[in-house]
This record gives sequence, C-alpha cells and structure tokens, in this order.
Amino acid sequence: MKKSTGSLWLCLHLPRLALDALMRGQSRGEAETCIAIADTAGNRRTLICVNNAAAAAGLQTGLTATTARSLVPGLIIRQRRLRLEALALHSLAGWCQQYTAFVHLPGPPPEPGAGRLLLEVGGSRKLFGDLARLHEQISRGLQALGYDMASGGSRTPEAAMLRARSGSQKPFSQLPLGLLELPGPALESLQHAGLKSIGEVLALPRDALARRHGPACLAYLDRLTGRQPDPLTPWRSRPRHRAIVEFPGAVENTQALIFPLRRLLDELQGVLRGRDAAIQSLTLTLSHPDHPATQLPVKLAAPSRAARHLESLLREKLDALELKAPVDGLQIDSGRFVPYSARQGDLFDSHGAEHEAWATLLDRLRNRLGHEAAGYLHCRGDHRPERASQLLSEPATEAVTTTLNRPVWFLPRPEALAAQPNLLTGPERIEAGWWQREMRRDYFMARDAQGRRMWVYRDLTQPACWYVHGYFG
Repeated sequence: MKKSTGSLWLCLHLPRLALDALMRGQSRGEAETCIAIADTAGNRRTLICVNNAAAAAGLQTGLTATTARSLVPGLIIRQRRLRLEALALHSLAGWCQQYTAFVHLPGPPPEPGAGRLLLEVGGSRKLFGDLARLHEQISRGLQALGYDMASGGSRTPEAAMLRARSGSQKPFSQLPLGLLELPGPALESLQHAGLKSIGEVLALPRDALARRHGPACLAYLDRLTGRQPDPLTPWRSRPRHRAIVEFPGAVENTQALIFPLRRLLDELQGVLRGRDAAIQSLTLTLSHPDHPATQLPVKLAAPSRAARHLESLLREKLDALELKAPVDGLQIDSGRFVPYSARQGDLFDSHGAEHEAWATLLDRLRNRLGHEAAGYLHCRGDHRPERASQLLSEPATEAVTTTLNRPVWFLPRPEALAAQPNLLTGPERIEAGWWQREMRRDYFMARDAQGRRMWVYRDLTQPACWYVHGYFG
C-alpha cells in the first residue's frame, strides 16, 4: 500500500478507451472511416466515443444512435465492450511497469468510455529525467500502441487525476468546479451557490462544508489537497499476457494484419520489460465472423521478449497462410513468463551473442520446417553410430563430448556401395553383442569419385559388402 505523502503521481487519462480498446488495430488510412462506440441504458442507445473522422463529420458524444446514423449514413457503430476495456487497462498497467514499480488502477473517470491509470513516479525521475521528459516518453509509447492520452502530475493521486482530466496548465485553484469528483448532489449544490472554481470551494469553512455536504465531500477535498492520506493498492501483474484488437470491417489479406500485430507485440515487449521477463511460447489467433478461429502457435528455442523477432516468426506463418475466411480480429496469448537473461558478454567473450544468434536461427528453421525438424544435436554415451547422438528440442543440461572423428551428415540409413571405395584412413572397429542387435563393422574414411570424403564401413558378417554411413563437411 502506497501513501501519497511525499510522492509524485502521474495520471494517464484515456478519454477514448472504449474506442481505442476496440479499434487500435486500424492503420492511418482506415482511420478515415467514421466510427463510434455506443452504450445502452434502458431503451436508449447513445454514443459515448467517436473517432476523429466522425467528430469532423459533426458527431459528438450523447447523440442517440438513430440520430447519428441520420447525420452520417455511413457511420459504423460498435457496442461498448467492457471486458475489452478492462483487458486493455490491465495490459497497459503491465506496460507502464517499465517506468515505475507502482501502478494503480483507480475507478473510471466520470466521462463515459474513458479510463485511467495512476503511476507513482517520484523515484522514476532518477532514471528518466524530469516529469515532462517521462510524460513525453510514455505519451509517445501509448500513441504508438494506438491510445489517445492526456496526463497530469501532482503530489496527490486525486489532484493528478483532476489535472489530467482538465487538460489545462492553469493554477490548480483556477480550474473549474465541475472537475471535482464529488457526489452528484454536493456538486450541484456548490454550483447553485454560485461557485465556479476549485479555489472558491477550498476557501469555504471546513465545518460548513462537512455540515452542508457531508463528511464524504470534505474527505475527498482533503485527499485532493494532501491534508488526508490516500493509501492506494498496487496493481498486481499476471504470469501471462493476453491482448485483443478488432477491426471495423473484415480483413481479407494477411498483409493487412501486420500493422495491428506489431502493436500487440510492442505492447507485449513493454509488459515483459516491466516484469524483467521473457516468454518461450506465443499463440496468435485470427477470429473470423462465421468460421472457426485460426491459431498460429510459436515456440522459441530460448526465452525472448524481442518484438521484432516474434514479429518475423509470425509474419512467416502469415505469409504461408491461406485465409479460409475474412479476419475481424486478432488475439495474442503468451506462455508463462520466465526470468529474462540478457546474455551480455564482454568484448572478448561472444558466447552469449552466439547463443542468441543460434537460438534465433533455430526459431526460424523450426518456424518454416516444423518444430521437430531442427534442434540441438547431443552426443550420448553409446559407441554404436546409430545411437551415438540424438536430436533434442532443448540444449542438454550436461554436455557429452567425444574426440572421435565423425561425419557432419549421417544418412538416415546406410547405403550399399557397388564396390570398395578409395580408402584414406582406418579401420576403426565397432562391435556390439547380440543383446544390442549384433554388430561387427570396420569403419574407414574414404573419398568418392566426386572428391567427397565419406565415412564407410565393411560389414564383417558379410565381408564383401561395403556401405556409406555419412559424409564429412
């Protein structure tokens, strides 16, 4: 629990959360379509959010859906999705943990369709500079994710939320009275009394305020000014990540999915940075209006949080995908978070970078050929060539090494040779008893007519038979 005393709070106010949570998968060109979000109360369906194109066409919040459609016949109206708004806020809370360890999800602001987050950033200034610089960095990040945002900073959470909603740099006392988040009757009573600014309310006698408008009114004003502590509970992150975007119209080609996918993966990268974590699996789900969803799973050779690497793997899957139905939304679901390892070597130690490069290459090969098609070759303590190595999906915990000269490429099964080849070195005799499928062979390094070095053997149970077992690089 965090007390507001001595803290610095930054409120991120999302005035169009209901719209952005649904529609942030749009590209700039698609944003020219007039779109509105509506909510239903009783028999009345009214607009609570409109995009820029709809506002430019003369639409505003509070209009009924019927009136809005009569004014803009091509208007797309989507029903408010409270579950998606909650999911978006939780995702953003995780993303904000890049900038502070303490994130709080307060109740919704008075404006319908809006949302907000509170960040305690007193300690963050040592890492990111002053509040203005931190605000600029967060603002750019949220804009890149598709969210419209205003922010405000103050010494108390309530004051930060109020200033973010105001969008004004005026002195606190000059802000309009209507911004106070007081109970409805108290706010109306103060307005009827002729008061217009917050400063005028704070100048009133405390006893009179409590007597006329109740203790809740005075307690709110005391939290606003810092006179009364305002302990808050931090948001608790989750061990997995899920995010969803929807499209105003169905998408019929996979290239149009790259832009919204990039936003989802950039958000995931920020969430993982905030947790100092990585993932080793991810599933992209394409939803269709009248068709079962399409799932594209990705498994990684090593934990990663790099958005561009994840994008390259999913882009390959999308390029190879033949859509059986139009797409009306995307969803990503990560595997469980695991600790992130930066694998940073010094100037003379490139082992970490080499491991990361191999893991990236392995991801790409598996992505194209299938997960079982590539892996880590591991030596086993068995002298029989067919059983001396195995392909593992993960690096072995204990390495087994050998000094024996063995070919790089083994054939799936030995191939018979028409005649004895040109032998270079050998023999190396390998035998196994009947309990291990009896084997008696003499192995040699040889060269064929094309100059390739081969690993060949003569079967001692059939001395006239020669076989090639593999090729050296």
